[in-house]
Amino acid sequence: MTSVRPVRWGPNRAPVDAGLERWVVGPVRTTTAADGWRGIEADVDGTPVRIEARDVELVPRPEAIATAVAPAAAVLGAQLVLEEPVDAGWWAGVEQAAGMLATWHDATPVRPAVVAPRTRAPRPRRRAVPPGVAQCFTGGVDSFWTLRHGGVAPSHLVYVVGFDVPLDDTARVADQLATLDAVAAAAGGQRPLAVRSDLRSHPHANRVTWGWLHGGALAGVGHALAGVVGTLVIPPSNPEGRLMPLGSHPALDPLWSRPGALAIRHCSTTLPRVERLRALVDDPLAQAHLHVCWEHREPGPNCGRCEKCLRTMAMLAGLGALDRFGTFPAVEDMPAAIATLGPMGDLYRNMWADVLDLPLPPALHDVVRTVLLAPVT
Repeated sequence: MTSVRPVRWGPNRAPVDAGLERWVVGPVRTTTAADGWRGIEADVDGTPVRIEARDVELVPRPEAIATAVAPAAAVLGAQLVLEEPVDAGWWAGVEQAAGMLATWHDATPVRPAVVAPRTRAPRPRRRAVPPGVAQCFTGGVDSFWTLRHGGVAPSHLVYVVGFDVPLDDTARVADQLATLDAVAAAAGGQRPLAVRSDLRSHPHANRVTWGWLHGGALAGVGHALAGVVGTLVIPPSNPEGRLMPLGSHPALDPLWSRPGALAIRHCSTTLPRVERLRALVDDPLAQAHLHVCWEHREPGPNCGRCEKCLRTMAMLAGLGALDRFGTFPAVEDMPAAIATLGPMGDLYRNMWADVLDLPLPPALHDVVRTVLLAPVT
């Protein structure tokens, strides 16, 4: 386990602009909440970011918090000033990851830069890497497909409260944690790891869309869990052949790893979302627990009104399986509900185009073709 000397960097080793924002990160502290959850936290530019767990001791490593906020720094062109020594192998990966994110995010006004620790720590005794494999699990299509068909064979399932469901949405939090426990028990006896974080409420995280942050955020949680697992698996977003710049990507996710301590894996697939869903239509566990919603416009596990809910429901309707999934509400007029969404941008057009390849009822087919896939003006 090595540490790094003070360095400054940017893509292609470009000189650091002294006028960049500087976000001081650290030092890391351990915490115990009133409800018994224990965790770690560190100030990021004066505002703390916390990661807590229900039944496991988290590792107070600076890489955990730094990884979680590094995507925002890269996209916004800010300097991270790390107050504690970090692993040199992790640092080399973060260099590459930040450069990749800055290149992808064409709105970046300046090159990203990071300031490494000012001190060198003594070399600690190397410990054995835990054999556990943790899979990030939200209860969505990608999560269930990875668990059932991704070839991962996880020993742990990880759900992070505060990423998809707000920390104060107590009813949905309870539902998600109950789902995590039920799926872990039924799918093969995996250990459920319930984690929560206030990362999304941090002022700098609010300046960047979650699509750019979520891969690094999940990887940061993985570093905090490195005393329990040696591998963290992130389910796929877009399939091979349709990859686009995104905060979780097969070329990006592994760069957040800490060599010899934690490997971050992206579960790549050639299957588009509709084919991953097709693989689940006869799965009783997915039928009972599928959660895809993140907008939560209505009560319940899936609101049935947002784009992601309606897209998944349209796919299930085309697969002849919507009535098998009890987590979706009844929608009297799905074509009318879909029409309110309007034309889709590139991120979703391919998935909605896949819906048209299914044997949809005529009214549903027409609204997808004429409304959602109309040119974006």
